[in-house]
Amino acid sequence: MPPKEKDDGKDKDGAAKGTRRILKKGLFAKDLGPMMYGFGDDHPSADTVTMMEELLIDHITEVCGQAQRVSTNRGKIKVDDFKFALRKDPKKLARVDELLFMAEDIARARGKDDLTQFAEEEAELAKKNALAGGGAVVAAPEPAAPSKGKSKSKKA
Repeated sequence: MPPKEKDDGKDKDGAAKGTRRILKKGLFAKDLGPMMYGFGDDHPSADTVTMMEELLIDHITEVCGQAQRVSTNRGKIKVDDFKFALRKDPKKLARVDELLFMAEDIARARGKDDLTQFAEEEAELAKKNALAGGGAVVAAPEPAAPSKGKSKSKKA
């Protein structure tokens, strides 16, 4: 009889049993190399970038899994679920809060209180621009100079 393998709760790829392991190789590789250079690695090797990418995907998967487990009562994941999942890491939680504040601040600066409303308006504008001539900006006609005589202007 062959020796029994020890069951450590992980499958052959290293993922926890019962979870799907989604491999998106190369998804972050183009960004990780320059980031590693920015943090002092003069020439990050491809193996190092691949290892960092695997760690990053595992971390994102774990945080999303924690947020999903918190949201089981509602059935819908919300931002607060991610904040709850990151509650033990004050630096990451502070960064999430900062990014959310910046998103709200940008939306307010543009005069939009609701980010979904802003996204819908941007999509409509892009569609109109595409129909108007391949994405070119269409300028509004300039107002005519006032005349001295009485004239009726037609509104478009």
